[in-house]
Amino acid sequence: MVVIASATAFRTPPEDIALDWLLNRASSRMSLDCMTLSFKADNTRLHEVRDFLPLRLTGKWPEIGDEVMAVGFPELRSIRDREIDTDVLTERMYGSIGRVTAVLPSGREHRPWPTFAVDSHWPGGMSGGPVFNQDGEVIGLVSSSDEPGSDGAQSYAFWFAPIPGLQRNLPHVDPSNPGWVRGWAVVRNAPWHVAAMTNDRARAEEICATLASDYSVRLGSLRAGSDDLLSSAD
Repeated sequence: MVVIASATAFRTPPEDIALDWLLNRASSRMSLDCMTLSFKADNTRLHEVRDFLPLRLTGKWPEIGDEVMAVGFPELRSIRDREIDTDVLTERMYGSIGRVTAVLPSGREHRPWPTFAVDSHWPGGMSGGPVFNQDGEVIGLVSSSDEPGSDGAQSYAFWFAPIPGLQRNLPHVDPSNPGWVRGWAVVRNAPWHVAAMTNDRARAEEICATLASDYSVRLGSLRAGSDDLLSSAD
């Protein structure tokens, strides 16, 4: 088990709550609701799994007819109020292949975020799972699916490429170094210590300002679960 050290949510409110009220529809919807998780660098489990292969994000726009594959764990049972055991953690992973049938940069109906539709069924429980293009890049995240058997049933993916500013809030995997993350590090030379890693230089400067004067900000790649940093020019 790997314990989550912190979680950050990035949200933007609905465009018109008053209109929602007049039309008698839910006003709790979000234009954007995304969360990033981080883990403690000294977590033992992370040290045991350093050979993982990070997923590549892409800014490519999907096109109608593109083949994609969604991956998730639809049969994963709830672990709320019960002990986590081997049975829960070994549920089957599920992959579903289909073709893009529509690209909707402004979203659809009451879900006003960038979306693309796929002609395959994604069972409940897959939400948040990655959607890959044919190059093996993550092009979106599983969002929802129509009832199977209904007329023109499709599945829908949240597509983050068109959202300005979102990319800098997502982990930026270093494509040249599998297992490394690229961004702005807050470091101390002697003794060597990496205090923080972020994709936003301004945020790194803020963190640095709260620490001793021997800390500085550097652009580079950090190996996950370690203090190993490859520095590069700004």
